[in-house]
Amino acid sequence: MYKPSSLTAILLFQFKRDKTTTFAFAFL
Repeated sequence: MYKPSSLTAILLFQFKRDKTTTFAFAFL
């Protein structure tokens, strides 16, 4: 069983690395 925290962290990291602008916009 995988932990949601780990998955979210990886997704966030990949998303930030792939699309920093989108991340910032979503954060706004």
